[in-house]
Amino acid sequence: MRLKKGVDFAAVKSLKAEINLNLAIRTEAVRFKKNNKNKVLSRYSSCILFKPSADDVLSYTVSGNEQRMLSVRALNDKQ
Repeated sequence: MRLKKGVDFAAVKSLKAEINLNLAIRTEAVRFKKNNKNKVLSRYSSCILFKPSADDVLSYTVSGNEQRMLSVRALNDKQ
């Protein structure tokens, strides 16, 4: 919060503000086979392009509304 020029913080008796937070309200797990090269996943105005990569690396690019993306992780499927 910025004070007007010349105002000393010691003179402030109270503050009123509105804070907008971008919080995750849902998560989604999506499964697909690794051999789907250049797989595009589109959800809620965001897109993830999964690129070909080494066996121990997850390579992807996010486009669109990146603020909606909380995280991207690769997990081994349960056998």
